[in-house]
Amino acid sequence: MNSLTNENTRLGFIGIGNMGSRMAKRLLDHGYQLVAYNRSREAADALVRYGATVADGISELAAEADVILSSLTNDEAVKSVYTGPKGVFAHLRRGSAVIEMSTVLPATSRQLYELSREAEVKCLDSPV
Repeated sequence: MNSLTNENTRLGFIGIGNMGSRMAKRLLDHGYQLVAYNRSREAADALVRYGATVADGISELAAEADVILSSLTNDEAVKSVYTGPKGVFAHLRRGSAVIEMSTVLPATSRQLYELSREAEVKCLDSPV
């Protein structure tokens, strides 16, 4: 992936809470294709009227997206979303990218970086 234009990049957004919903809406407003996932589906469904699609699970979202963005509540939430056989890194395509915006401990960020290297994807830790 060399360029993140709204014509050629499918975004996946995990964590459609107070911050995530606003970030996702801005991306949709700028013409990006976005698939959303949230534990409580209603939050993700609220983005459909702006053009988003909703994934039934993390594995579906990860398989569809070129770039995964996430804004989650804490370290445990981040680990549960990204690790294990149902996590993002188990389903993300090689060459994809992750932009993780949760505020987490440095050890969690390092763990995500190592997992991204193993999965051959890029990972940007950018806490908000």
